[in-house]
Amino acid sequence: MALYQRSSDIKRVTDPAFDKEYRPGAMPEHPGIYRCLGCGREALGEYGRMLLPQEHPHSQQQGPVVWRLAVFAQPEPH
Repeated sequence: MALYQRSSDIKRVTDPAFDKEYRPGAMPEHPGIYRCLGCGREALGEYGRMLLPQEHPHSQQQGPVVWRLAVFAQPEPH
């Protein structure tokens, strides 16, 4: 799970971007931290770079590797 120290560094929002699911090798639409829905592993997603093209091992109970945005990295402050 993504950790943080100062709540002033993050802001809670409701946005459909956090609901979109990605398969390994997909290009993320937003930079940030992505979390695997099956095992909880986290990875960085960047513009123009595929999400972990090599699958990490999962047990049958964990199901397929599916990534979802957990923390959006805002390139420009607003």
